[in-house]
Amino acid sequence: ALYDRIETALPEFGFKKKGPDGANGFESTNTLKIDGTFGDASNKVRIYPDKMGRLFDLRGGNISIWDYLQSRDNLTDRDTLLLLAELAEIKLPTRELSEEELNRARDYRRRAEIWEAANDYLLDCLSNRGNDIATSAAAKEVREYLIRPRREGGRGYQLSDIRTFNTNYDREAAHIEAGFMPVPTEVYKHLQSKGFEEMEVRRALQLTEDGRIGANGYFLTLPYRDNSGAIRGLIIRNTRYNETNKGKAPKYLFSKSLENIKGKLLFNLRPLTGNKDLIIVESQFDAQLATVRGLANVVAIGGKSLTAEQAKQALRMKPNSVTVLLDNEKQTIPQVRAAIETLLNEDETLPVYVAQLPGNNIKDLEEYLTLHPVEQFNSEVFKKRVI
Repeated sequence: ALYDRIETALPEFGFKKKGPDGANGFESTNTLKIDGTFGDASNKVRIYPDKMGRLFDLRGGNISIWDYLQSRDNLTDRDTLLLLAELAEIKLPTRELSEEELNRARDYRRRAEIWEAANDYLLDCLSNRGNDIATSAAAKEVREYLIRPRREGGRGYQLSDIRTFNTNYDREAAHIEAGFMPVPTEVYKHLQSKGFEEMEVRRALQLTEDGRIGANGYFLTLPYRDNSGAIRGLIIRNTRYNETNKGKAPKYLFSKSLENIKGKLLFNLRPLTGNKDLIIVESQFDAQLATVRGLANVVAIGGKSLTAEQAKQALRMKPNSVTVLLDNEKQTIPQVRAAIETLLNEDETLPVYVAQLPGNNIKDLEEYLTLHPVEQFNSEVFKKRVI
């Protein structure tokens, strides 16, 4: 993958790994900006492991690597695609690429740009200084839901897990990538103000097709990224879902763009670090909180069952082992066995372990981490896994 070769692929930035074993991505070592000019400050350009296809400049702005290369070398779309393949050491067909194939690449890139801009806006709508929506009662309700204890119907996060209200967005801080969904037409209007065309925004996001989105508690958003870091859609959590209304409305909604691909993607999949032991959990919130707390290599299947497509994705990351850690419920046992079988069907030599959370009162990894530090997870859960 290009991410693994970024130091030689973009030598002009002098990228070096950031954090232990590159857990925090790459940072530049000179003053070059993403627009090709030089500034006064150095070490300001970043590539993050969950957003591998983009360059972020802490002095302002971000750009896809595709657009950066195209601008730097004055390339056509066709030549940009060929250069990216060359840098990533990917062999493309020797035949000439068809216009249809190029259009698919253009469409994927453009949709990724729209989703990234939309997600930035949703993050702002939850917490950012200067955003009127962030001061609304509904946004406040979501922030309170995130820190309310689990036993009281919240998620039980610490203030350090989420962005501080009424502050500017700090990309360097480890926070849950949680946003607030206003009425979807507000998202469309914002993106149009950023230069996107109304019809391309509507085609990419398709948020107005479900009238529940942005209303009746469906406010909390998480971006669903593919393994290149591109956003493919949104998870929208009903923050008013509880035992009294259970079954009357779904706990989660998914943007229409995820309809045909959700079961094919592993949430939070990124280059493995450290011991390269991959941990598979159920919920996207499990995986997000684990990453924020410093527990690496945790991915979510987004349900009870690991699909063959997800297993293939996991093994393409070349893990040294895989640990299955589904929710701590008796009815989960068949799904654990099925997940093991699915993984071994893809690679019968792969070491596959099962881990279990202690006791009967802790439902999932997210809840465990709201109560215990990562070090305790490693000693009490991970080291006691069984094969």
